[in-house]
Amino acid sequence: MVNKERKPCILIILFLIISMLLNGCQFRKKEKPAEKVFLGGISHSILYTPVYIAISQGFFAGENLDVKYNTLATNQDLINSLNDNTSQIILAGSQIPIMENRKEENPNLIIFAQLVNKDPSLLLSREKLESFSWENLRKKIIIGGIPYSTPQLILEYLLLQNDLKPNKSVDVIRNIPKEACVGAFKGGVGDFVHLLGPEAYQLVNEGKAYLALALAEEIEDIAYTTFIAKESYLQEKPEVIKRFVRALYQAQLWCNFHSPQEIARELKPFFPKLDQSLIIAVVTDYQNNGTWSLNPFTTQEALQKMQNVLITSGVIAETLPFEKLVDNSIAQKAIEEVKIPKEYLKDNEKGKSFRKKVEFSLR
Repeated sequence: MVNKERKPCILIILFLIISMLLNGCQFRKKEKPAEKVFLGGISHSILYTPVYIAISQGFFAGENLDVKYNTLATNQDLINSLNDNTSQIILAGSQIPIMENRKEENPNLIIFAQLVNKDPSLLLSREKLESFSWENLRKKIIIGGIPYSTPQLILEYLLLQNDLKPNKSVDVIRNIPKEACVGAFKGGVGDFVHLLGPEAYQLVNEGKAYLALALAEEIEDIAYTTFIAKESYLQEKPEVIKRFVRALYQAQLWCNFHSPQEIARELKPFFPKLDQSLIIAVVTDYQNNGTWSLNPFTTQEALQKMQNVLITSGVIAETLPFEKLVDNSIAQKAIEEVKIPKEYLKDNEKGKSFRKKVEFSLR
């Protein structure tokens, strides 16, 4: 017979043993290997800041995802990487599924989240202009981007909208690799050059070019940079995609709340060769201009704008239905499930500004 005085001790010991076993089970659950996700993109760019923030702030890790970002040379390489499964997700312009989903032999490519909703590119001139007019470009030479890239498509759309036919009214060079455009312009090629981010700022800072036009001033919100996957992957890995978008949304919230200086500190390890002041300048402009999407949604208006760009440029003859190109259900779930940190909602100037932006984005 067990001594009555010892019963409480035995019960306590049993309780501790059961607790340890349960905790051990939970610990083993947490130790489940992180799901590897290969994300393909054209380049490393400050434009993709929320992706780097999701990595540096541990938002992907917090969703038990090991996201590897791989750079590829062309849009076709991105598409091929989805088809051979070397990328499960690609970061690219919405023109890719718009163009590819009309080909019967191709698997459906679906936009499930958006990163950038404004054109961040700049048109620089060799000579200083008192004021910009599209007529300044007539009979001139522009160093552009590669064919069917998002910046190039929008540039040519705006030229056509202003009665300038590429390679008739104005010469547009499309065959200079992106990394060689700055060198070519410095070497005397072209009257204008069309660039994004740090490269444009550096040229201006060096006195080698002048800002003629920020293209965002000429075009409404557009599905500029999006996250795309095969429809079959979305069906096979719905939880992985949901976790990915939750992490993305946390990064988008983080970028909306924090200052350019704070963001630049997080970006510096990803861009060690860039001067910190240059990173701050680019981030400041992107924040002020609302370049980054405030949440993962892709609106019908933003996608329609890209379809209009493609129709005007003669790339496609007719639009595709929104539902054939976009699945917003994952973004909706992410927004419902992610709790906004209390720090972001404090009743001070920073908190009020943040709330105003987020509330507006969810209308």
